[in-house]
This record gives sequence, structure tokens and C-alpha cells, in this order.
Amino acid sequence: ADPDAAITQEWSNLENSGDVNALEAFRSKHPGTQWGSKAGDRINQIDDHDWQTALQANSIQALDGYSSKHRTGRHIQEASQRIADAAWNRVNKSDALAVRAFIEQYPNSPHKADAQTIVDQLERQKLDAEQRTKQERAQHAQAPNDANSRGITLFKAQRYEEAIASFAEAIRLKPDLANAYFNRGAAYYKLGQFQSAISDFDQTLALDPQDQSAALQKQQAKKRLASGVYFAGKDVTKPVYVTWTNPKYSKEAIRAGKTGTVLLTFVVDEYGRVKDCQVLKSLTPDLDGRAIYAASHATFKPGKKRGKPVPVEVTVEVKFDQP
Repeated sequence: ADPDAAITQEWSNLENSGDVNALEAFRSKHPGTQWGSKAGDRINQIDDHDWQTALQANSIQALDGYSSKHRTGRHIQEASQRIADAAWNRVNKSDALAVRAFIEQYPNSPHKADAQTIVDQLERQKLDAEQRTKQERAQHAQAPNDANSRGITLFKAQRYEEAIASFAEAIRLKPDLANAYFNRGAAYYKLGQFQSAISDFDQTLALDPQDQSAALQKQQAKKRLASGVYFAGKDVTKPVYVTWTNPKYSKEAIRAGKTGTVLLTFVVDEYGRVKDCQVLKSLTPDLDGRAIYAASHATFKPGKKRGKPVPVEVTVEVKFDQP
């Protein structure tokens, strides 16, 4: 049998074929022969034709089709570059995940460095945004306490109306802040607005039923509401001391080395007499009693409202220092 005749017949079957794999197999079977060269020429012919078709289609799908068919084709490098370019142009560069996926899919692309830079920038921006969010949340969480603290400062300065506004801001920011209700109630109490004070003390107790100070202040406000007692401020003047005798230290307190302040609240009635004396801040039962005794035996010129004597509640600090 003529071997050339068999090869000729085999080539005749492949000569007009578009099967690149079959042509590659034929060329590998007959290397260095005219038949291998003819197969190579046919492969190049198909390669060029498919490449031009892919260029005319101008799509990633067409270029991918060319690359899949011609894995070692003459245009494979340019095809890979064009595919990477097209993919890069389609990437959402504000999406770090999409850019990172491009890097993983096209690790040899010349766009890899730019893509990595974008990923780094987006991740920094994300971290910065998260940090800002944390700071804003922290500030938001702290804002009610800050407003409450401003109110306390204003309260101590006897700027009660401004204090009420600050406490109201704290409540607006954190409606379950029991201490802000209590403080606003105390400011209303100082202004003689007892019904508003009672309402705030009720709200304090609703949030914190164990708050004994709120319960006591509520009782006081109810009594003041019924008694018609005023607070100094605006058109009500403060009572003025006429006589006051400082309480004496007890021997027990001297031996114990007790020092400090007892805070009292009482009413000076329209005749200058002290009534309803109570301890707001205790030191010891013994010293508390001595402070109450001193206050109860003091005399005052009564406070006045528009020139008329009226009962006025006052708060007094009684200090105990070692003799």
C-alpha cells in the first residue's frame, strides 16, 4: 500500500475542515512534512478568519469564543488583552467586590495595578465611613448626657428656665433618660410650677420605680401645690436671716472625726417662721438633728411677692467643721 496515498486521503478529508483540533492532531502526526505544513497553513487561515470575525463582532463573547477555539492561536495574546480591556471598561469602579473580582479573573491584565489601587482606596473609604459612623453614634449616644449635664450646671446657677430647656433636649434625644425627667421636675419645683414637677416625677418613677428621691420630691411638690408656697425668683424675694445660731458639734462626732455639710430645705412662712424642715443631704443622724434644730430656731424676714409677705421655700447648707 502507498503510505502517501493514505495521507493524501486523510488530508483530503481535512483540507476544507474548520476543525482546528483535528488539524492540530494531523499536524502533530506528520511533523516536518508537506502535510504538516499544509495543516499549519490551514490552521492559520482559520485563525485569521475567526480573528477578523471576532473583531467585527466587537464583543467579549466573540473574543472569548476565539480564545476558546484558538488557545495557541496567533492572535491569542491580543485577544486576551482586548477581553481584559473590555472587562475593565465594564467594571463598576465604585464597587470594591467587582474590582477585586476583575483582579482575580484577569491576574495578568495591565489594569491590575490600577484595579488594586482602586480597591485599596475603596477599602480605606469604607473604613473611614465606618469610623465616622461609630463616632456619630457615640456622639449621638453621649448627646443626651451632655444636655443633661448642661442643665445641671444651669440649675446650680439658679437659671432654672434655661435648665428646663436643656433637660427637655436631653429627654428629646433619649426619652427613657429618667434622670433628665427628675432634674427637670426639680427645676419646675424651684420655679413653683408644681403640677409640671409632679408630672416629671411621675415619669421618673415610671422609668425607675425604685427612685426614692423622685417619690419624696413628688410628695413635696404635692404639699407645696396645696400650701401655696413660693420660690424666690422673678417677682418673689428671698427670706432674709434675722437670727441664726450655728449648731454645736456633738462629742460623738468629734471623736469620730465627722465633717461635712447637711443640706436642708424648709419653708419660711409669711411671718418669718421656719416650717417643714427636711434633710436633703444627710451627714449623720446626730448632726442632721442638730442642723434641723438650728434651722427651726432661726428667724427671718419673710420673702415677698409684689411687696406682700408670702411663704417661700429655701435651701440651706449647714456646715460642720471640727473645732
